[in-house]
Amino acid sequence: MEEGENIASFILLGTTLLLIIVATLIIYTLYYQRKNLLLKNSNFYVSERISFEQYKRILSSSKFTFCPKGNGLSSYRFFESFHLNSIPVLIADNVILPYVDKINYTDFIVRIKESDCNNLDYIINRLNGIEYDIMLQKLNDVREMFTLKGVQEEVYNRLSL
Repeated sequence: MEEGENIASFILLGTTLLLIIVATLIIYTLYYQRKNLLLKNSNFYVSERISFEQYKRILSSSKFTFCPKGNGLSSYRFFESFHLNSIPVLIADNVILPYVDKINYTDFIVRIKESDCNNLDYIINRLNGIEYDIMLQKLNDVREMFTLKGVQEEVYNRLSL
């Protein structure tokens, strides 16, 4: 490799690392901005580290649970909230949900666009407009579909067709 190619490779590597560092700083900055917004409002519970028992207790006593999209196309917390009697607030644009051909998710979850996740007034107004008891009943109606038994029955039924 010639000296000019070495310098170009070094500059490219440096630029790539700089972009990664900037992207990481932006992600953390947005996280702390959202966290600080939530901390200023007494309607929300925000914590850094809690035990799993505390986590389950908090979710099961919450009317709503924020479920931001995780690393994949879904959120583990989304499914946990089903079983802890809390309406999931799914913050994701392009998430893949199971059973879309069988159930209407708008009956028992709240969806927030990723672009609206920093708009706390919008989210609070949206949640205040929810008929919680009706949504919770509809969530209870489909909960079994999200158990091991429900998934096994779905797989069996699809294979039996």
